Amino acid sequence: MIDHDICLSIVTKVAEAGVFYQDAFTKAAALEWNTSFPISDVQLFEDTLELHTNSFQHYLAVRLRLQAVLNERTRGTWATATYTREDGRVEKASFMANGAGGVFSGSPSKAYDFQALSTRMADMEIYDTRKEYERLKIQSVAIRHLQSTHWRVGTKLRNVRISGLGCFSTVVISAVHPSGHVEMIGTRRGSRKRWEMSVLAQGIIQMDEDVLDKVA
Repeated sequence: MIDHDICLSIVTKVAEAGVFYQDAFTKAAALEWNTSFPISDVQLFEDTLELHTNSFQHYLAVRLRLQAVLNERTRGTWATATYTREDGRVEKASFMANGAGGVFSGSPSKAYDFQALSTRMADMEIYDTRKEYERLKIQSVAIRHLQSTHWRVGTKLRNVRISGLGCFSTVVISAVHPSGHVEMIGTRRGSRKRWEMSVLAQGIIQMDEDVLDKVA
């Protein structure tokens, strides 16, 4: 099994070390990642599962069946499905169990050996976890901002700039979510239009009225 907390811990250490570019980030995380979540080479062959067909529709079914089987297998179990077309060309697709009830595919139309497929799977896991780490980091800033401002449903703010949406003379908060997102309705001077918006709390910036006059 892949422990979610361990995943985040590995990625957090690399991020806090200041590693930025993804290739370097993946390389820095890979050793501990592969030690924590080892991948064993277990290949499935035609004698245990149908993997080859001459029919495209059957090929799609073979791939779906293969993925269903791999969902239940240990991390690193893999196989390649093949389809021989009428013109003699062969299409291939490789799949690998991630050990957590999921299946990784290196490419929808390319075969990989164990080393290439397992490397790509781990790289993608690190990438996805990094994205989650960054999302959680931004979310925590939003939650702290809400706690410090005490904004709640019904709070009315004047002269604000909403990140990515511009300036508003007033906004009224209509919903506050545990994720740190705030829904609101905004108005601008001289307009009857009402803007419905949803942003992270730190995206709501209160300004002096003279600043609003300059940038509105």
